[in-house]
Amino acid sequence: MSKISELSDGGVIQGGDTLIAVRSGGNVKVTYGGSTTANIDGGTIDGTVIGGTTPAAGSFTTGSFTGDVSFGDNDKAIFGAGSDLQIYHDGSNSFISDVGTGNLGIRAENLFLQNADGSENYATATLNGAFTLSYDNSQKLATTATGIDVTGTAVTDGITSDGLVTVRVDSAGATAEALKVYNTGIGNNSQVRVYFGDNDYNTTGRGLRIDAGRDSGADGIATFYAVDQAEHSDYEAIKILTDGGVTLSHLGNNKLATTSSGIDVTGVVKAAGTVLSTSAAVVNSTSAGGFGFASNNTAFYSFGADASTAGSYTFQNLSNDASINITAMKIDASGNVGIGNATINTFYDTAVNVYGSSNSVIQFQSSLTGTASGDGFAVGVLNGVATDAYVWNRESSNLLFGTGGGEKMRIDASGKLLVGKSTAGFASNGVELDDSLNANGWVLFATSDHSDGDGGTVALNRKSFDGNFIEFYRDTSTVVGSIGTYFGDLTIGTGNCGLIFNSGTEIIIPANITTNAVSDAAVDLGYSAGRFKDLYLSGGAYLGGTGSANKLDDYEEGTFTASLRGSIAEPATLVTTTGYYTKIGRDVTYNISFENVNTTGYSGDVSISGLPFNNGFGRHMATVGVYSLATWTEQIVGSVDQASAVIVIRDIRSGTSWASAQHNAGGTRYLWVAGTYMTTA
Repeated sequence: MSKISELSDGGVIQGGDTLIAVRSGGNVKVTYGGSTTANIDGGTIDGTVIGGTTPAAGSFTTGSFTGDVSFGDNDKAIFGAGSDLQIYHDGSNSFISDVGTGNLGIRAENLFLQNADGSENYATATLNGAFTLSYDNSQKLATTATGIDVTGTAVTDGITSDGLVTVRVDSAGATAEALKVYNTGIGNNSQVRVYFGDNDYNTTGRGLRIDAGRDSGADGIATFYAVDQAEHSDYEAIKILTDGGVTLSHLGNNKLATTSSGIDVTGVVKAAGTVLSTSAAVVNSTSAGGFGFASNNTAFYSFGADASTAGSYTFQNLSNDASINITAMKIDASGNVGIGNATINTFYDTAVNVYGSSNSVIQFQSSLTGTASGDGFAVGVLNGVATDAYVWNRESSNLLFGTGGGEKMRIDASGKLLVGKSTAGFASNGVELDDSLNANGWVLFATSDHSDGDGGTVALNRKSFDGNFIEFYRDTSTVVGSIGTYFGDLTIGTGNCGLIFNSGTEIIIPANITTNAVSDAAVDLGYSAGRFKDLYLSGGAYLGGTGSANKLDDYEEGTFTASLRGSIAEPATLVTTTGYYTKIGRDVTYNISFENVNTTGYSGDVSISGLPFNNGFGRHMATVGVYSLATWTEQIVGSVDQASAVIVIRDIRSGTSWASAQHNAGGTRYLWVAGTYMTTA
């Protein structure tokens, strides 16, 4: 086979389905199976072996292509010594990546960023012209020689401008300024000026101008101007002053100003068609000046400085011809008020005097009460009775009294007086004076739910002198009982049958309530047909005298466990029974009964342990009965030694000294013991 370099133009090397042909001009074409697999149309490949089994790497110093160059997915066209610029497709997206050093520059006289088929522009840039951004191929933002031009609505989180801000809107096919903001730049009085509507240079513009900052007079910090170039130029309407005041103007002329004490008005004030003038409206010889009020052309009312009393003001009612002068109200220099009478009685420092020929009443009514003479709430003197006065709720509802912004007392619609409560009855806390609990008179009661340490429900106090807090009467003049105080102690009772509660010595003393003298041995506690049930005492009772020998300090009844004992032998479980005792003072009486018991296991001396108290004095003897339980029972007794609670069963034999009875163990045994002994306390 010949080498490619040995082939002349038109030469062919063929083996099987492979053909290598050298075309005219030295170009080489490689085919396989009839398809062109490599077509080198021109250029030079340096250091690259053609036809080797393994492709060899090489470098192109130059290269030109008249057809396409294809790269597979993730195969990159790489530029730069450090693979700085890469162009590739990863199977899903295409990328131009500048991953090396330096900047990525795209250079063109006119630059267009478009969709895939070039039918829509995203962004365009023209030489010496605008850069534009589009939405759906519709231009929305373009740069200009002075800034930007926005088509449509701009939404921002804020705007910062170093110069004039102007907003224009389309109006009847033309563009008109809607808002302009700029700095006046006038020395120390430099302001931010805002125009709403046509600008201030338009000779026909109308709108609103706001200047924020000190004005030329240095007394305003914000001024609102009405802009009406065709009529009046810019004129001040509202100004906020440096001292906190506000002025209102008409065509730039100040008419109302707020001050620290109120308002100042320049000119005439009009209200609901009635004109009030600062010039005096003299209505008769007694008026030094005032204001006039017209009412349906039927009467004239005026008030002014009273010429007869310096510093006073009168309200007068005149007929149409001013021939009748009736004083409706007068306020004197001290602030006293007279209604219905020109004369003011100044018994008090400040007074309101209401005068009427027979009834002098102040009546309060509303849309809820109605306006009839019997409606509402009235205070005054009724029916010409000069000594009587009344406060009257004419409605079928409550009359309330309060202080400090809250209700303190009321008289409800049924006539109950409630203090500290608004609902009658025991369920609510407070004081109630009520005549409806029974048909015979008033009842006063109070309810509270405070703790014991918060004071009582009802508090009564006598100052300086002892005596009764409460007296109870039968009919009109007979006192049947009382509650009072005597030298700081509580007394309760009637006549010679009473009690003094002495807290100092902690005693309750029977006494004559009228004289507060002690009633010694004169007052019974109960009687034969009226006895008290139980008496609970923690100490003693003196019976028949007041000495210590008369004191009964203890009484009790109870039971105890009596155990049968043997001096030689006892069963593992002792035989026991329940004993009964009564203790009066120091005397203890007891009864013990062992009935039909089995004493197997017992031997030796017979005794019983378990008395409720120790014997206090000498040897105590007890009565004993026995059946089969003990041997040699000719004359048997029980004895308790001093300071002991054990009964020893003894047998007194004829002609000999006594000896301890001995157990006769077995079943069906009986032993009875009863006695009385004294304790030490």
